[in-house]
Amino acid sequence: MTSPRLRIESPSLRIVSHRRRAWARRIAVVGGWGVSMALLAAYAPDLTGIYGTALTFLCLALLVGSLRGGPAAGAARRGEPGAVTVVDGGALCVQIGGRTRTIARGDVVAGWTEEGRGQGRVLLQIRTGEVLAADVTSAADGHALLEALGVAPERRAVAVQLGSPHTPARRFVLALVGLVSLAVAAPSALISAGLVMMGLGGSDWLGTLALMGFLSVISGVGAWRCLRPLVGTTLRIGTDGLSIRRLLRRRFVPRAEIAGVGVRGAALVVERRSGSPVVVTASSAEEAASLASRVTDALAGRAVAAPAETLAALDRAGRPLAEWKHAILALLQESAGYRRAGIVADDLFSVLEDGAARPERRVAAAAALASSGEPAAQARVRAAVEACVGTKLRIAMLRAADGEIDEGALAAAEEEAMRRA
Repeated sequence: MTSPRLRIESPSLRIVSHRRRAWARRIAVVGGWGVSMALLAAYAPDLTGIYGTALTFLCLALLVGSLRGGPAAGAARRGEPGAVTVVDGGALCVQIGGRTRTIARGDVVAGWTEEGRGQGRVLLQIRTGEVLAADVTSAADGHALLEALGVAPERRAVAVQLGSPHTPARRFVLALVGLVSLAVAAPSALISAGLVMMGLGGSDWLGTLALMGFLSVISGVGAWRCLRPLVGTTLRIGTDGLSIRRLLRRRFVPRAEIAGVGVRGAALVVERRSGSPVVVTASSAEEAASLASRVTDALAGRAVAAPAETLAALDRAGRPLAEWKHAILALLQESAGYRRAGIVADDLFSVLEDGAARPERRVAAAAALASSGEPAAQARVRAAVEACVGTKLRIAMLRAADGEIDEGALAAAEEEAMRRA
């Protein structure tokens, strides 16, 4: 039988299923549209074309407007008194009122802390799409819970889908106007393209071409301006920096470039050591403050500086790949005849877990620690990988965790770290 490893009493505990609520609303909208179309077809078939089109646009506007809704961060409401317990097996037992629920450790995908109603709050993202919010009496309790579940800032990155700064009514209006504009722009552009391809001349055709071209441009711009605010932004926060994804664009801000974070209204402001700040629009000042707190926690986990001798041993310094790899893998090997004196595992961990360290040094430290054969060391290497958001760096460190130093992956990680956001 498992025994409790950590138990925290909470004055307010709540589990919210944002995904389930969103799908319930969408199913209700589609169901309402289907019933309405059926009634029109049965009792007013002559009006099906006009009213059916209007109902379809209204339904699509409601669906598009719901794609980016309320946030998980900074939005937890008051819950019931309860307790959360982490048992030796790693499972999380949640007691709310007289109900008990057990959540496997692997189902807790992310977590962070935020301020709420004068005290700290821990939020845990569950694989099912639910969010568990638990008020705690101290920041130490919150960090202990995240650490016990393996989702502390220094052990795992977190991805947050930001909410919309607009009200549901405004999202609906934006979606409706955007869809109507898109419906006008598409055929106008097709007609304009057809006239040009056919090479028709004459003043009448030129007038039609000018009108269709004007409508397509104006409607296209209107559709873009209305639909763009409804596209969600995903912010990934790791020890190596921030990754901001919106539409098909991804921006990576390396840890070494971040001078500080702050909140300006309903926006997270990331100050950089060079260049203009990066501004991420959130749904509210509360969500922006929660994100700033999570970013600060992740960046504050910077390890103690390693000795200069350790850094020199990890640097490639122009050596051939095979020679450098052989020297790295021998750093912690007792049987290595030329093992560097004074280099211990703790020094390598300092480099491995330093999000501002150069990728070359972090990859070398990961390879050296993974080759030691110690399960605890290998687990910390995997945790350091999970705490990164840089795609190229994750690939290079994963290869290093398997005892391989991939020169191409390492070069890509170095380029990613040098690239300005």
